[in-house]
Amino acid sequence: MHAEITLRLLCFGPLVDCVGRRELTLRLPASASVADAIGRMRELYPDAAPILNASRVAVNQRFVSGDSVLVAGDEVALLPPVSGG
Repeated sequence: MHAEITLRLLCFGPLVDCVGRRELTLRLPASASVADAIGRMRELYPDAAPILNASRVAVNQRFVSGDSVLVAGDEVALLPPVSGG
């Protein structure tokens, strides 16, 4: 059996509409990266892919890059770009 981690994932803006909720739990293999988490979200919510592609990611309230490694219990926030007038 492969080790897994469980993450708390927070969605904002239009991602809430695509996913249907603000918060969800995501399970990934141990030593998964932010890019892996985004890839899994694209699989689960294909309609959200364009928004995910443009979103910034914060882990435990710090902006991170796609190659950042996640650990069990991390809080991952997906922050789409803000638009307005």
